[in-house]
Amino acid sequence: MKLRWRKITVGDRTYRYRLGRQNAVITEDMERENNKLTPSFAEITGMTNAEVERAQRKGYFSITPKQIADYIKNQLRSSIG
Repeated sequence: MKLRWRKITVGDRTYRYRLGRQNAVITEDMERENNKLTPSFAEITGMTNAEVERAQRKGYFSITPKQIADYIKNQLRSSIG
Protein backbone atom coordinates (compact mmCIF):
# COMPACT_ATOMS: atom_id res chain seq x y z
CA MET A 1 0.00 0.00 0.00
CA LYS A 2 1.46 3.32 -1.03
CA LEU A 3 1.09 6.06 1.55
CA ARG A 4 0.17 9.42 0.13
CA TRP A 5 1.52 12.74 1.29
CA ARG A 6 -0.99 15.32 2.48
CA LYS A 7 -0.32 19.04 2.70
CA ILE A 8 -1.20 21.31 5.59
CA THR A 9 -0.51 25.00 6.15
CA VAL A 10 0.47 26.19 9.61
CA GLY A 11 1.05 29.91 9.88
CA ASP A 12 2.75 30.90 6.65
CA ARG A 13 4.56 27.59 6.07
CA THR A 14 3.37 24.53 4.21
CA TYR A 15 4.10 21.07 5.58
CA ARG A 16 3.66 17.60 4.14
CA TYR A 17 2.67 14.67 6.29
CA ARG A 18 1.73 11.04 5.96
CA LEU A 19 0.37 8.59 8.47
CA GLY A 20 1.76 5.14 9.06
CA ARG A 21 0.53 2.44 11.41
CA GLN A 22 2.02 3.84 14.60
CA ASN A 23 3.48 7.23 13.69
CA ALA A 24 3.35 10.21 11.35
CA VAL A 25 6.10 11.66 9.18
CA ILE A 26 6.05 15.47 8.95
CA THR A 27 8.37 17.54 6.74
CA GLU A 28 8.43 21.07 5.43
CA ASP A 29 7.25 21.18 1.84
CA MET A 30 10.43 22.70 0.42
CA GLU A 31 12.83 20.48 2.34
CA ARG A 32 12.57 16.96 0.99
CA GLU A 33 13.16 14.54 3.89
CA ASN A 34 16.07 16.57 5.31
CA ASN A 35 14.39 17.93 8.41
CA LYS A 36 11.59 15.60 9.39
CA LEU A 37 9.60 14.83 12.51
CA THR A 38 8.35 11.32 13.22
CA PRO A 39 6.05 11.56 16.23
CA SER A 40 4.07 8.57 17.42
CA PHE A 41 0.30 8.73 17.50
CA ALA A 42 0.50 8.85 21.30
CA GLU A 43 2.59 12.04 21.13
CA ILE A 44 0.16 13.66 18.69
CA THR A 45 -3.04 12.80 20.55
CA GLY A 46 -1.82 12.92 24.15
CA MET A 47 -3.05 9.37 24.75
CA THR A 48 -0.89 6.54 26.05
CA ASN A 49 0.44 3.88 23.68
CA ALA A 50 -1.90 1.30 25.23
CA GLU A 51 -4.92 3.56 24.67
CA VAL A 52 -3.94 4.15 21.04
CA GLU A 53 -3.47 0.43 20.38
CA ARG A 54 -6.81 -0.42 22.00
CA ALA A 55 -8.63 2.29 20.03
CA GLN A 56 -7.08 1.05 16.78
CA ARG A 57 -8.08 -2.51 17.57
CA LYS A 58 -11.64 -1.42 18.37
CA GLY A 59 -11.78 0.62 15.17
CA TYR A 60 -12.57 4.07 16.54
CA PHE A 61 -9.20 5.80 16.30
CA SER A 62 -8.27 8.50 13.82
CA ILE A 63 -5.81 11.35 13.47
CA THR A 64 -7.30 14.59 12.19
CA PRO A 65 -5.49 17.36 10.30
CA LYS A 66 -6.21 19.68 13.25
CA GLN A 67 -4.27 17.37 15.56
CA ILE A 68 -1.32 17.44 13.15
CA ALA A 69 -1.47 21.25 12.93
CA ASP A 70 -1.63 21.56 16.73
CA TYR A 71 1.35 19.25 17.10
CA ILE A 72 3.37 21.33 14.61
CA LYS A 73 2.42 24.56 16.42
CA ASN A 74 3.52 23.08 19.76
CA GLN A 75 6.83 21.94 18.27
CA LEU A 76 7.46 25.39 16.79
CA ARG A 77 6.58 27.04 20.09
CA SER A 78 8.88 24.74 22.09
CA SER A 79 11.78 25.21 19.67
CA ILE A 80 11.50 29.01 19.83
CA GLY A 81 11.14 29.42 23.56
